[in-house]
Amino acid sequence: MLSSHTSFDETLTVGWNTVLAERLGMNVQSSACVQGYKGDPERKIGIVGQVSMRRDLLLRRIRDEFGEAELAHDGLSDEIRAVAIMNAFNEDEVHRVVETAIQQSWAAADDDAPGKHILYLTGQPRVAGMEAAKALGMTVACVGHRPAEDWGIRYLAARLRTSFPNVSIEEVYEAEEPRIKEQKEG
Repeated sequence: MLSSHTSFDETLTVGWNTVLAERLGMNVQSSACVQGYKGDPERKIGIVGQVSMRRDLLLRRIRDEFGEAELAHDGLSDEIRAVAIMNAFNEDEVHRVVETAIQQSWAAADDDAPGKHILYLTGQPRVAGMEAAKALGMTVACVGHRPAEDWGIRYLAARLRTSFPNVSIEEVYEAEEPRIKEQKEG
């Protein structure tokens, strides 16, 4: 058994996940890394890369990978030119994605809706991120926190089975224990 939640989230869920990016049709070689998060300037939290695809086809590919995906916001264009696979969804990260796409010439800075050809893929929907994405015309797909992590476990198990065909690999998906917030006295 191996474990490192931060590294797992960084590379095997919705974040700097080059395997997922390739499966979705992204040109990984010319992609850009979004990094710097929670006080760690080196922490990779996303990948932004070029695609040329209809939104419906891209959403179908996302559903094929995760088994589900919520189209949280239907952007202003059916034509997607860039995908951001991000491990965070807040206003700052949405703006960083658009800035990255503009720097790479996948979006136009002088457009009224510079995010209209970008699909932002993340786990959990967040109000601040959604508002920023809507204002920029961006399409947003949310797969949920748990399905994003389950994707990484399935992928890792498949790779281990291929590399070590004589070793028994067991995937364990534990139910999350509900968190109970303590009442503050006072």
